[in-house]
Formats: sequence, structure tokens, C-alpha cells
Amino acid sequence: MAYWAWVLADDAGAPLADLSDSSDRRLRRTRNRASEASVSLSLEDDAAVKFFDKLNNTGVPQLRVYRSVNPFGVEAPGTLVFSGYWEPPISGAVDQGSSKIDLAFADPFRRLERRFTDALVTYSATDAGAIAWDLIDDRNTEGETGIKQGTIATTKVRDRTYENKQVAEGIVQLTEVLDGFDFSMTPLDASLNANKLASFEVHTKQGADQEDVRFEFGAETLANLSGFSFTTPGPTTKARVLGADGLISDRPSTFSSIWGIWQQIVTATDVTEQATLDDKAEDLLRNEIKHVYGVTADPKIAPQPVTDFDVGDTVRVGIDTLAISEQRAVRVSAWEIGFGPDGVEETLTVEFDSAC
Repeated sequence: MAYWAWVLADDAGAPLADLSDSSDRRLRRTRNRASEASVSLSLEDDAAVKFFDKLNNTGVPQLRVYRSVNPFGVEAPGTLVFSGYWEPPISGAVDQGSSKIDLAFADPFRRLERRFTDALVTYSATDAGAIAWDLIDDRNTEGETGIKQGTIATTKVRDRTYENKQVAEGIVQLTEVLDGFDFSMTPLDASLNANKLASFEVHTKQGADQEDVRFEFGAETLANLSGFSFTTPGPTTKARVLGADGLISDRPSTFSSIWGIWQQIVTATDVTEQATLDDKAEDLLRNEIKHVYGVTADPKIAPQPVTDFDVGDTVRVGIDTLAISEQRAVRVSAWEIGFGPDGVEETLTVEFDSAC
């Protein structure tokens, strides 16, 4: 059993209220995206009063979420697993007997969706991780992003040209090419880190092979899932990518003799290097029909996020039904915890990539 503390903080990170007894709390972490948290409050709660006071008078409130294997209070918070800003909008409902507002928070990577490069920014023969950090750091000179530099691994040399590019999109696209890096945001207590809420980390590949972490459904399995969902995308046997300056990459697959022509065409106008364009086209090819799973696990008996596995890790999924029966290594793309009124994990959903 884990214990969780939810701390509402002001715009400088100073604690305002303990939200550990609030309702509808959810925490989500997604690989190469912003982490998210949400919570509901009554308009009669002191925490809601403090939230609106700070929002209206001093700046954007923050939320920190801590995890511990032992009971704790706000004064002894445990391991920090989330740190983020309030994310608009606020939704609410009020009637004669009750009131509720829903508040969402996201780590500072989400802010980069509202930050853009200058009119023209060019990188030539520059490591992709260094490009990503420079895009962030350049915006820090214009105005605080809440992000500081962490460990930037050496990845792959790229050429890129950006024109008024959304910073978040530019970084995510660097992860989506063949041999693209992964990134993570290490949460920080802003009150102890000059109002920085996270450090930006670049990994050649995030995560490890956790072969003992298993999610299984059906007879003769661990049966630690209450259910699962899946999609079965079709193949891609021909890919074309359109780059900058008229560059084109076409990649056929030998599996077209089996499946026929299933073509994808995508645009990557920020790519100025033919090799990078070829990598992206190659990565689009899908020569196998594979189910992409999402699972709903029993938090009492299933492996636990943060301690047993995290996004980027490779784990095992076992499905035993009449039509689908397989054991497969899959890579965790996201997890989400829903908390009950007693503060204990009530639901756990885990999503996986189509391939490791």
C-alpha cells in the first residue's frame, strides 16, 4: 500500500493547503508528453478560497504530489512524483445543496505548447538532445518556463530549421523519428529550486526491461487485470515523407506482396537532411498486424507505477481468451491512477506502445 500527499502551493511553490482528502483525484504520466493531475474541490473548501485568492492576486497556483510507503503529513512529504502549474480552464457546477470545481494541473512541459521559436531558427549538424534543450532555454531568456536543464544524453546529430515553431511540438517530433530520443521531466519543489518545477532530461531510450512485471488476464494467468482494451492497426507497406526544400523519401516494404499497398504520406517541413527523412519513412513502415493494448489493473495485486515500473519500461502482457491468446513484451507509454475518497489507489490503467 502506498500513501499519497497532494499539496496545493502558491505561484512561488509555498504550500497553501493539503488536498489529500479532496475528491476525484487522478494522476497521469505519459512518455514524451507532459504529466497531468486533476482534483475536485467544493467552493466552500478553504483550499478553493486560497486557490482563487492566489490566482486572482499573485500568479498561477501549483500542485505537488508525493508518494510514500509510510503514512505522512505535508511536513514529511515523501518522494515527489508530480509538480505542475494550474492548467486552464476551470469547470464548475453549483446547486442549492453542493458545489464543485474541477482543477487540472500539468508539468511545465505543457507550457511549451504556448511558446514558439523566433521567426527563423536553424541547427546544422547538432545533437538532437542539444537542439531540444536549446529550444527550451531560448524561451527561458524571454520569460520563465519553469524548466531547468537536467542530464542531456548524447543522441544523434540532426539538421533542423524552425519558423515560428511551437516548442513542444518541435521537441516531440525529435522523439518520433527512427533513433529518436526520449525525454522526461524530473519534478522539483519550486520553493527550493528558484521557481523551477522540473528539470528536462534527455535519454537515448527511457526505461529498462522489467521482465518480472506482468499484467495478465484470463484463466491460467496471474489474473491481475479486471479488463483490457485493444486496437489492431493495419499495416503500412509504403511510406513517403515530404521534407524541406523539396526533399522526398519513399520507402517500400517487401510485405506489400502479402498485404498489398497500404501507403502513408506525412509532412516534415522542419527536416533538411535526407538521412533523417529516410529514417522517418522507415519508422512509418508496419509489417506486422499487432494488437495495441490498454489494461485496467487491480491496484491491490498488480505491479505499481513509480516503484515497479514506469513509462518507457518494457513489461509483459499476457492475454488468454479464445480468440486472442498471447504473451508479449510491450513498452509502457502511459499510466494513470484514480484515487478513492480514502486516498488509496482505486483504479490503475496502463497503456502500451505498438512495439518495444
